[in-house]
Amino acid sequence: MRVNVYAEEMTDRIQIISKEIEGQRFTGLRLYLELPATVNGQQYQGPFMHHPGDDDSSAVTFWGKRDLRNVLRKMICVLDTHYGQPTDDIAGILSAAPPTADRMPDVVKDAIAYSRNFANSNPQLSGTTATHIHGLCNLLQRAYSEKQ
Repeated sequence: MRVNVYAEEMTDRIQIISKEIEGQRFTGLRLYLELPATVNGQQYQGPFMHHPGDDDSSAVTFWGKRDLRNVLRKMICVLDTHYGQPTDDIAGILSAAPPTADRMPDVVKDAIAYSRNFANSNPQLSGTTATHIHGLCNLLQRAYSEKQ
């Protein structure tokens, strides 16, 4: 299933949801949506209220068995890379998904892809810096391949 949520529908109403099932705690992050509407040429946006105290607004809830922040951090890193913006969290992919034996392949692939994309999409980097980033990617790739 694919769900499309448009930026103009997103609000800053965010809620932590938590529930326990069979002794396991699940945490979700709920983002409330408000559909913008134009009435007589004026833009309006607000919660969908049947009457006071009965908020029937749409929302999207992201559930995580583990720490949901890992996925959200990775999403921010991918967006930073897409927009070619330097990020304060250049190691975000690695910190978002700490390398464990079962996760190492994805972490290494993501770190290499992120670093290469960062080097290629930031013309303000000196040629030497970009070369060093690509060299590091090659070393990571080789080191991981040798462990396989």
